Amino acid sequence: MRKEITGLIGSQEATFLHVIDSRDEARERENFLYQLRNLYTQLTDRVPTPNVARLVGNNLNFILITEGTNLIATATVVFVETAVLIKACVEDVVVHHNYRKLHLGKVLLDEAIQLARLRRCKYLQLTSKPARPGTSCFYTKAGFELVSIAREGHPEGTNLYRLHL
Repeated sequence: MRKEITGLIGSQEATFLHVIDSRDEARERENFLYQLRNLYTQLTDRVPTPNVARLVGNNLNFILITEGTNLIATATVVFVETAVLIKACVEDVVVHHNYRKLHLGKVLLDEAIQLARLRRCKYLQLTSKPARPGTSCFYTKAGFELVSIAREGHPEGTNLYRLHL
């Protein structure tokens, strides 16, 4: 399933896409992975080379924002289904540094929330490093509740946020 929405980023036209599936052309997938890897370097120093076959599936959705053919923002939504509930997790939210302060993070979150509601998830959760205080405010303004705080002094610790749907 692919969904395209054309909108504006400032005065520039942009296309919002989500869901890369296994039927996409190999060249498109490789270009997507190359750009995705480059974008992820703005999030973390530890960026493995993604494997399309491993990444693509019914429980994993990429929300992509492109300007022309350039990937400028992304988030991943992972669905987990158990015997009693379906939940969703937002991972790897990143907006290219040249496009920050344009509310693209909100667009990504709104799309993630919509996907989770469509799948009838009980809640949507995400994690964020406490070293990014602006993101904590951003997520709570979006309706997420801070559920768990990272342990003091733990370098890999993250805060857990949850939005009940």
